Amino acid sequence: MKCEPLKKVYYTNESGYELEYSKRYAAPFTKHFDMPIKEYNRKNTYSAFLIYTQEIALLMEQIYKSYEMLLYVIHSVPNVVSDQFTL
Repeated sequence: MKCEPLKKVYYTNESGYELEYSKRYAAPFTKHFDMPIKEYNRKNTYSAFLIYTQEIALLMEQIYKSYEMLLYVIHSVPNVVSDQFTL
């Protein structure tokens, strides 16, 4: 599912922006941050958040698999090799 950025929603459909923001803010895979965001020369302040999309989840999975492979390689070579590589 591809989501339009909230910035684009704001400029194309200003009346529906608040509803879209509320839906995304309350989504089950949303991570909230204790950091307010305020646009320049605007009255409203919004809380920062991140939605874990399928794309982000797949990238995280690739990173974890690569990290697991790296750990396997590190532990399968003698300590001299990892010391030399670190230097």
